[in-house]
Amino acid sequence: MRCIRPALAVFAAPLLLAICLKADTKPSLTGDWQLDATKSPASEGKTVTLTIDNSSTKVKMVQVVRDKDGKELTYEFTCEAGGGECQFDDAGHKAKVTLWYSGPSLVVLTTDGPKDDASDEWTLKVSPDQKTLTLALEHIEPVGKVETLVFNKK
Repeated sequence: MRCIRPALAVFAAPLLLAICLKADTKPSLTGDWQLDATKSPASEGKTVTLTIDNSSTKVKMVQVVRDKDGKELTYEFTCEAGGGECQFDDAGHKAKVTLWYSGPSLVVLTTDGPKDDASDEWTLKVSPDQKTLTLALEHIEPVGKVETLVFNKK
């Protein structure tokens, strides 16, 4: 019986290390991203840029949206992933965000936003070559369809 425990430890240690390393990995979303309107039908003629920095424990995101008429809106937050709710400047409206990593994606839940956009879930995933970022936007309240926006790294 004594020989089994050291053997089990020898085999279990690498497995546990691999699980811990997998759990600690996060996607690198850091960079400046420009909306690819040809791959984003939901853009409706808007230009959108995202500036993301997730190189530390906190994620900073600034989104600038310019509509066809030239009106510009800015959305931004700085928040720790898995660290609870943070303030979100939703183009001048006060809202909240909660973030977490889900495998190769960053999930952003926005709540307490304006009436027409009260709660959304964004799932951001970068391509393996780090040149494309896909943002799936699901309107939770009010319920709506999922919109997919594709960004190219500047």
